[in-house]
Amino acid sequence: MQEDILLELGFSKNESKVYFSLLKKGLSTVNEISSDTSIHRTNIYDCIERLIEKGLVSYIYKERKKYYQASNPNKLKDIIEEKEEKLSKLLPEMLKFKHSTPKEELAEIHRGIKAVRMNLYDFLRKKKPILVYGIPKKALTIMEDFILLYHKRRIKGKIVMKHLYDEDATKRIKQLNKMPYTYARYIPKLRNSPVSTNVCGDEILFILWSEVPYIIKIKNKEIANSYKKYFDLLWKIGKN
Repeated sequence: MQEDILLELGFSKNESKVYFSLLKKGLSTVNEISSDTSIHRTNIYDCIERLIEKGLVSYIYKERKKYYQASNPNKLKDIIEEKEEKLSKLLPEMLKFKHSTPKEELAEIHRGIKAVRMNLYDFLRKKKPILVYGIPKKALTIMEDFILLYHKRRIKGKIVMKHLYDEDATKRIKQLNKMPYTYARYIPKLRNSPVSTNVCGDEILFILWSEVPYIIKIKNKEIANSYKKYFDLLWKIGKN
């Protein structure tokens, strides 16, 4: 849903619904917003106050009634840029507090879709080829919007990515092979697995695509190189 995007930016569910309602409907009273969103009037007043503080909602008086309207959505970019600027200033201080960690960590366990996104974005920062195999169809369904954005950023950074699928994914393979810096093959009779293996640099991510995804991250050069060699063997027997 469209409202989910605002949730990721730190908006509450009700704030997101109210803002999108005003965008679509234009000038509206609290009663009209309540009718459109099924949110109680009292809660709407609270949401509107917070949205006004953010500069995303304004109001006018018309025939002794108070009407609210959404500000230009471009202001959302201003909010993000302002937060990025504040973070950039704070980041050097935050890094001073971070404890140093061994160059090679044994393993980390993460959980949730956001954790999957953050770990995959970390791959892009390495600026090295990304190897993936065992990607179930469920993963594409869960991450569809993110995957589109991810590939755009990856391609912009000229980062090569190779995918290995089972033979049921021929349509997806064709789509990927049309993208720059992107290659995909399938392995005959490879069984679909709920776990995908992702390798980049000295890191391996094992992602279990359950209802709440689980990630096991291993940072170890020798282990990563072993998985790269295994991937290369599978790639040679893979078919376009």
